[in-house]
Amino acid sequence: MKANLLAGALASVLPLTTAAPALPSSNGSSNADNLYVSTAPDTPQPYILPKMAGRAVAVGQQIYRFSVTGNASAGAFTLMQTNAPGSSELGVLPHIHKKHYENFYCTKGSFQLWAQSNTTTNATQQARVLTQGDYGAVPPETIHTFQITDPDTQLTGIISPGGFEELFIAIGDGDYTSSTGSEYVPAASNSSSSGAGSSSSLISALESFDVYAQLSFNPRRDLINGTAGGANTWHTASTPLAVDTSSPAFVAKGYGPKYLWRGDAGSGQYAVVAPLVTETQSGGNFTMGTITLSPRSANASFASTEKTSLPVHVALQVEEGEVVVEIDGFAGQARAIQGDVIFVPKDTAWSWWASRPFTKVLYVSGGVGGVEEKFLSQAESWNWITYPIA
Repeated sequence: MKANLLAGALASVLPLTTAAPALPSSNGSSNADNLYVSTAPDTPQPYILPKMAGRAVAVGQQIYRFSVTGNASAGAFTLMQTNAPGSSELGVLPHIHKKHYENFYCTKGSFQLWAQSNTTTNATQQARVLTQGDYGAVPPETIHTFQITDPDTQLTGIISPGGFEELFIAIGDGDYTSSTGSEYVPAASNSSSSGAGSSSSLISALESFDVYAQLSFNPRRDLINGTAGGANTWHTASTPLAVDTSSPAFVAKGYGPKYLWRGDAGSGQYAVVAPLVTETQSGGNFTMGTITLSPRSANASFASTEKTSLPVHVALQVEEGEVVVEIDGFAGQARAIQGDVIFVPKDTAWSWWASRPFTKVLYVSGGVGGVEEKFLSQAESWNWITYPIA
C-alpha cells in the first residue's frame, strides 16, 4: 500500500468524474443505442452499463467495479461488484458502519460472511457460506467481514446511502484495467494476496468514510453445512427477512418469501418476486430483491406502449436471460443480458420485459414505490422460485 494512501483516505471526498451517456436530442429523442455507457454518469440519467464495464479499482487482488455510484443515484445507493480469487485471509478487517446499510449478494462462486450486532448484549455471531443467489444483510452497527472462498466469485454489494465507493477509491492501489476483460489478475488458488487490502492502521483511520474497525472481533470457524449461529436452517427451510432495521439476516436462494404475479387474464405472463429488503428492514430508504420473469406474450398488457414512471431511482442487474427496455427520450428498444446493469432515474417513463424464458434480475429501488411494487400489488404468496408451466 503506497505511503500516501492514508493521507488520501483522510482527504476531502471529491465527486467521481465519469463519462455521461448521450442525452436526448433537441427533438425529444435519441437512439436507444445511446443508453449504453462505459462508466456510470455523474448525474441521474438513464443508462445501461455492460458487464465488466464501469470504473474499477484494485484493492490487493480484489477488483471493485462501480455500476451505480452515489453521484449517479443522487445519493440513494451504490451498486458494485467485487471479483477476486479465493483467499485464505479475510477480504477486509472486521468493522462496523454507523450510517450505511450494506448488502451482500452472491452472483456466482462463494464467499463466507460474518455478522454480529454491536448494540445487543450477548449478540450471537453468525456466519454463513453464501453461494449463487444467497444474500446477507448488514445493517448499521453490525460487526462484519467476509472471505472469498471460490476462485470464480462475484460478490454484488448494495450500500445505502450511496457514495460508499469513495472508500475503495481512497484505499485502493489505483484503477484496474484489462484489455481482455479479465475479472481479476490471475493468482494461485492458495494466494493470500487478496486479503484485507489495507493495514489495521489504515482502516482504523477511515472513520471519515463511516468505517470503524473492530480489531478484537474473532470470526468463528465452527461452521457446519455452511452455517454457524442463529437457526440451523441454511438451505434447508424457509427463511424470514429481518424483523427490523437493526438485525443482521441471511436468506438462502429460494428460501425467502416469494410472490407470484400472474399478469392480466389470458396473457400467459408471470413474475416471481423474492424481496430481500423491504421498507421494514431499511426504514424506507431502499428496497431490493429478485424478480424472475416469463417472456412477454403477444397479449400481455405490460407492454412497451404502457410506460410508467416511478417515484424513486431503480437499478436492475441482469442475473439470467435478457431484458428489453424502452425509455422516454430514447427511440427504440435496448437490450441487456447477464451481467449488464440498467439504471432508470425517478420520474422517467419506461417499460421493461423479458425476451427469454426465466429472465432474472436483481433489483434495487431507492425507496418505497420501486420497480417491484407493480407486481406485489397484484401478487399472491408463492412457494416456488419459478412460475407455472402454463
